[in-house]
Amino acid sequence: MTSSNIASSENRRSSTKPPPDRGLAVTPLRTTVVVLFMAALLRIKRPEHFKEHNPQELGHVIGLDRAPEVKTVRRKVDQLAAQGQARELMQARAQQRIEEDPERVAFLYTDGHVREYYGQHPLAKTKKSQRPAAQRAATDNWLHDANGEPLLVVTSEMNEGLTQVLEPILTEVKQLVGDRRPIVIFDRGGWSPKLFARLDELGFDVMTYRKGKISPWPLSQFVEEERVVEGRRYGYRIAERKRVRVGRLRPKRKKQSSAGGPQYFWMREVRVLRADGRQTAILTTAKDLQTLEVPYRQFNRWRQENYFKYMAAEYELDALLEYGVQDVSAEADRPNPERRPLERDLTDARTRVQRLQSQLGAAVDPDGPSRQRTLRGFKIAHAKLRAELAEAEADVARLRAELDVLPRRVSAAGLKTLKTEKKLIADTIKMTAYQVETRLLTLLGEHYCRTDDEGRTLLQAAFQSTANIEVRKNELYVELAPQSSPHRTKAIEALCATLNTLDTKFPGTCLRLHLAVQPHEPLTKA
Repeated sequence: MTSSNIASSENRRSSTKPPPDRGLAVTPLRTTVVVLFMAALLRIKRPEHFKEHNPQELGHVIGLDRAPEVKTVRRKVDQLAAQGQARELMQARAQQRIEEDPERVAFLYTDGHVREYYGQHPLAKTKKSQRPAAQRAATDNWLHDANGEPLLVVTSEMNEGLTQVLEPILTEVKQLVGDRRPIVIFDRGGWSPKLFARLDELGFDVMTYRKGKISPWPLSQFVEEERVVEGRRYGYRIAERKRVRVGRLRPKRKKQSSAGGPQYFWMREVRVLRADGRQTAILTTAKDLQTLEVPYRQFNRWRQENYFKYMAAEYELDALLEYGVQDVSAEADRPNPERRPLERDLTDARTRVQRLQSQLGAAVDPDGPSRQRTLRGFKIAHAKLRAELAEAEADVARLRAELDVLPRRVSAAGLKTLKTEKKLIADTIKMTAYQVETRLLTLLGEHYCRTDDEGRTLLQAAFQSTANIEVRKNELYVELAPQSSPHRTKAIEALCATLNTLDTKFPGTCLRLHLAVQPHEPLTKA
């Protein structure tokens, strides 16, 4: 975990010069993973970036004569991807995290993250919130735990919406959580009462925002409540109704029968009164959750957005490790592209009908001025307007008939999807690096008062500091250079002392890691 504090000095034992591109050619899988993990912490975002670092100094950190070259790293990643076990690797890592702390799956956040594609292959299109039009892209559906840390990621072939991918993802997660009943939290993109009912049967509670227009509740129902979490005070003006109807599960029929199951799906609704008077409605099936915790958990969904932003900037989360594509699965389908121009024309035709009807209605307004005293005179005077309306209504009928003939969805044959093996391997390693960094951030918070504002920046500076590395009997002694200021140096020194109590071994050896910070030496002595 701490072996990523990089470059070493000449205190490391010398060795003969290795042959060109020796790197990882004869090293085990463990060393390959250590190299990729170290690269993530050091913000070596792509294999090509290895050539920007001193191979001897970088190699000393991982226990080699020299760090691997670019082609060696790519070859090793190819060998890992060829085994086809990237999905199992990510699941095993998620299972390990759950076993370490089962409470982290009490709440699960899920959301989609769009990676735009600029290549030439015909990928499915989807719309990103920052773009005005749909673009070719790949959609990754991420699952985060109660602390906002990533657990799993599943890439969607056809950029399906959350309502289509959520159930398969949670079916997979059910094997990891066992008999627990997590609360799954998502945004309005997953709104579907029928989906909520299926997830309830699967063993998950759901929490999301209410979709559509809502009628405001009386202000007298809202009360002020506060809660302190991790030293921060959260306060909301909230109101609650234990049971509200959210949607129909069966189609409406003249004669209802109880044999088909419940007709409606019912949930618990909690509303938050905003400072501007608006009301935010949150629905959940979790009955035992405290009222105040409902908005607290729902609003913490933004941790995912913060994660995506941070990882894109610091770890280059959306980087492509390969440009290869593969055919989509045979059963995949997509919206019929032939319907789109007809749907646009139908929208325009309906708009025209509404405009002409408004004009004709204004002409027959009994309170308005009218020169025609008889119906025949009215028809003669507005014959042109009536003809345009009849033509527009005919266009609407014709376009609706053409749309009824075309199927809504067709086979996705001909479209491609990005290969995912290398991406899943990279995501798993980057996720682990982020989790280790987060753990170090928690330990640093005990010694550095500005941890919330610049803790990760301080850790990154420590990772990239120069250091003396020396083997002392059964110990690997790592002495970091001082930081930019005394109080930052003191914080890193205290963090090193805490890490030394963990008795961590360098991967693949019996050497115990001992971390320290060099004493500050002034430039001139009195």
